[in-house]
Amino acid sequence: MSAVDPRRVREAFEAAMDLSGDRRSAMLDQHCAGEEALRREVDSLLRHHDATHGALADGQIGLGLRLAADAPPPAGAASTRVPQRIGEYRVLRLLGAGGMGVVYLAEQDEPRRTVAVKLMRGDILSPELLKRFKREAQVLGRLQHPGIAHIYDAGVATLDGLERAYFAMEYIDGVSLTEFARREGLDKSQRLELVAKVCDAVQHAHERGVVHRDLKPGNILVDADGRVRVLDFGVALASSANLQTMTLQTEPGQLIGTLQYMSPEQVGGAAGRIDARSDVYAIGVIAFEMLTGEPPYRVRELSIAEAARTIQEVEPTRIGQLDTRLRGDIEVILSKALEKDRNRRYASAAEFASDIRRHLGDQPIVARPATTLYWMQKFARRNKALVGGVFGVFVALVAGLIGTTWMYLEADRARRLAENEREIARQESAIARATNQFLVDDLLASPNPWTTGGREMTVASVLDRASGGVAARFAAAPEVEAAIRATLGDSYAALGLFAEAQPHLERAAELQQKSKNPDPERVLAAERRKAANLQLLGRFDEAETIIQRVLAETTRIASHDSIARAECLEVLADIQNGKSLYADAEKTMREAIRIRRLRTPAGDVDLARALNTLGSALHYRGDQPQASQVKLEALAELRRLVGDDHPLVTQVLHDIGSGLVEQHRYAEAIEYFEQAAPLLARQLGPDHRVVLANQRSFGTALSFAGRHAEATPLLEKAITASAASLGADHPETLAAINCLATSYLRTNRPADAANLLEKLAAQSERALGPRHAETLKYRHNLAWCHQKTGKFDVAEQMFREALSGYEATLGPLHPDTQKLLDALAWNMESQKRYGEAAEFLRRVIGLRREAGIAPDMGDALFLNRQGTYCMQAEDHGGAWGPLAESVELCAANLPPFDRRLGIARGKLGEALSKLGEFEAAEAMLQMSLAAFRVHCGSAPDDVVAGLRRLVAHFERSGEADRAAAARAELTELAGS
Repeated sequence: MSAVDPRRVREAFEAAMDLSGDRRSAMLDQHCAGEEALRREVDSLLRHHDATHGALADGQIGLGLRLAADAPPPAGAASTRVPQRIGEYRVLRLLGAGGMGVVYLAEQDEPRRTVAVKLMRGDILSPELLKRFKREAQVLGRLQHPGIAHIYDAGVATLDGLERAYFAMEYIDGVSLTEFARREGLDKSQRLELVAKVCDAVQHAHERGVVHRDLKPGNILVDADGRVRVLDFGVALASSANLQTMTLQTEPGQLIGTLQYMSPEQVGGAAGRIDARSDVYAIGVIAFEMLTGEPPYRVRELSIAEAARTIQEVEPTRIGQLDTRLRGDIEVILSKALEKDRNRRYASAAEFASDIRRHLGDQPIVARPATTLYWMQKFARRNKALVGGVFGVFVALVAGLIGTTWMYLEADRARRLAENEREIARQESAIARATNQFLVDDLLASPNPWTTGGREMTVASVLDRASGGVAARFAAAPEVEAAIRATLGDSYAALGLFAEAQPHLERAAELQQKSKNPDPERVLAAERRKAANLQLLGRFDEAETIIQRVLAETTRIASHDSIARAECLEVLADIQNGKSLYADAEKTMREAIRIRRLRTPAGDVDLARALNTLGSALHYRGDQPQASQVKLEALAELRRLVGDDHPLVTQVLHDIGSGLVEQHRYAEAIEYFEQAAPLLARQLGPDHRVVLANQRSFGTALSFAGRHAEATPLLEKAITASAASLGADHPETLAAINCLATSYLRTNRPADAANLLEKLAAQSERALGPRHAETLKYRHNLAWCHQKTGKFDVAEQMFREALSGYEATLGPLHPDTQKLLDALAWNMESQKRYGEAAEFLRRVIGLRREAGIAPDMGDALFLNRQGTYCMQAEDHGGAWGPLAESVELCAANLPPFDRRLGIARGKLGEALSKLGEFEAAEAMLQMSLAAFRVHCGSAPDDVVAGLRRLVAHFERSGEADRAAAARAELTELAGS
């Protein structure tokens, strides 16, 4: 084993890896003073790093180098003096120098013209990098727009023995955008028109697949004719899927010059998320600065880390705070351009320019001001505890009864004005007396301790006692009975007592239909209530038959944009969610929300409910980020309307927590459930459907977080209570059983889990049908039980059956479908069918990309496993590509010596070695071993594995002496 302290090696390497030339040498002289062995070890690692840093940016061939573009020139490099020629260009003078390179004024002989030549910094050029560099130059050369400085040529010149990349571009004699505006004394409108012209130029590049990524006032000049000219597309990222990407690393010490113009996703290092909207953000910053003289963030005095955090987390200054004359449209436009969430920004530079010009032309802008609910959602991660109780249901019930009776009397009076007024007065008096007697004698008197024997009355028992006399009390007033029955049914349903609610809702609908003068709207409303409650009972087919009929009739007699139609659509969406028709539910809810926004532009509780239902559809469809966003909007709207102390708010808290579980953000989810659990139980009672659902989700989150001792009793309690309250075959009960079974799986109790899941799958097939998403999920989990107990053939058959069902029911892009493909890959591995395992993972990765999921460490794991399976199947050529992409993702997301990066590099090195790519293989294997040595105290087996790979590589490459030396070290390590 190396005698050098691995921690010292790591410290020196990480300090030097982003430096070059004299600065790197000076740093190493200081850090390694008098320690030759340490210096040799670090120099060796740096050589491998320099030869491969940024390697594998091209996932298909696995090799390629990143331009070390911002690194200062190495000692002796030609940039310390003005060269006479760069390629075919005769250098006239130095124009300037920046982080990306040095710019010279030069003259081209043929054709004769003056050009600007940008000599890129960096001295490492491989054939593959050169090929990619020239491809990029061709792409950039196709940018033909009067607002873009044209790139004429790109190539490589040899200066003082070093190959240097350069761009030759149109020379623009002008001043920066902000300097021009200041010097010319432009007014607000003139400055905005300049910004719009910048957008026009950038849009041209975006349409050709090129994102600038470094827009700032210094890269935007205004020439002598007053034309805006955008420079430096030479550092652009080709965004088209058909183009290769060229990554240009920026040295941390020089990043601060342009950091303030970077988007949150850019400073966060999310390369896969940088697109046209990142340039929109930068133009927004430039516009803000042009209009106020100040940036939206003051980051120049901050450290890079603190500046990046500010851009990612702190809200920018609203421009109207700096200048009240800029409030209104301009503030809204810039706020939209500077949104941290790129999905809320303008989708293109063209949209940004269009809104600017609408404002300048006194036309309505497209951007809408952020609502109060949007600003509130930014603070919705931590929620205040809720208060309140079931007494609110009781008060709402009494108010509802009084209100419905009053509305009936008013409507009835209007319809019967032509009748004898004495008869009207007599009937109204009788109805009023009957209603008053019902409220006083039957409802409000129910909790009287003298009639209850001192027993505490629940709201449900009050309803039970009161509802018994409704039929007799209102025999002469069926319309009033119908209204009271509907209110009683709603109250039972609000308590989660759906079975008790259904007879009242059925009777209300019957009475409305048999009325002497039936009101069509009241008849349809009663039928809609009945369908909604059937859905809550899990009787989806019955509910759908009713609501489809009601929806058609409502659309016929009412406006297409009526609130009544929106209410029907919302019931239908709930049914579609229940039947696992999630895409249909999303479409239905979006139409309902459109109507509600049209009818209630200021928002109301029903709109918030609708948003939450849409969030549920998105949640079930697998789009968790968007589901969370929509539910947070619903939460903020509810808090605005009803405050924190309302059961609806608590329910949405639960729903948000459920979405976080699906995103594997268990700690955050547990916070939401912990807030919601005691409040829901107090507000709705211990056996309410929402309370039981919260217990189930809470237990699941605890189980995923490894807190099984807390999870199991909570889940068992949820099952018992749900079965007693809703029935053994209710979807909520089945879901609770599944949660307990999967908890058993995670605690290595597959037999117990299988016992539950065998019964559950049969129950669900009877209750929901064999193709329902929940039934398929239960069979999927049962297959996992068989997998864990070694019944691979049985598991495979069940996995394949579930996969077929998922693809038909949820579609191939749904996350659950991808999980099943992953499960089949594990099953194939267990049976040593490695080629098939690799194919399943290839499908997973392809589907993730088709779904637009940004590559992350999850992809790195899939790719690593795919490559490993190919290796085990002796398909080393097939292993190279996925292993290379895995290394790239690990290098982008992990520290240089992270063990996972070491493992990925080791496997890639082995594949390259077996393919005869010995030089590249050794670089990977050495860097892999270096990472393992840093961690050797906690994982010595990794070092052994790394040395064995290296021995095999040297034997394969015919380097017997080096193989013997590595073998000796391996023997020494084994002996120690």
